[in-house]
Amino acid sequence: MKDKPVIMIDQREKLPWKFDSPTESALLQTADYSIRGLEHRIAIERKSLDDLLGCVGRNRERFTRELERLQGIQCRCVVVESSLEDIRAGSWRPQITPAQTVGSIASWMAKFNVCFFLAGNRDLAARFAERFLVNAARTLASEYEAAVEFLEVAGGRDG
Repeated sequence: MKDKPVIMIDQREKLPWKFDSPTESALLQTADYSIRGLEHRIAIERKSLDDLLGCVGRNRERFTRELERLQGIQCRCVVVESSLEDIRAGSWRPQITPAQTVGSIASWMAKFNVCFFLAGNRDLAARFAERFLVNAARTLASEYEAAVEFLEVAGGRDG
């Protein structure tokens, strides 16, 4: 994979991350970011701290459905524009506690086998997301190339 893959950004993203890689806007069925042509194999769900708190509280059922959809994606993660320290500080509305937030993240990780990356801030989240997406695409390309090579060798033995 010589060229950088094209990062797909869901057109519903209100504040999309900026990347060094080329990007396109599209209506993604699952998550907020992917790679062109690999939307069914690679996905990132972006969350600001406010978004995450909404997922712990009033939007929990909707977010659970999003996590269920992510189950079908091979390379998936949730990238949070916040740190564990920010969450533990709990400097937001009192309805949701830091313990509830951390507990929800731990529960979701275990139940849905999805990584939550607490990036620290928006810029670091975007930088991590780009690396994740590009590396996931490279990994899948390597797997594909290995499979093609295997089939060529195996085909030569049968013929």
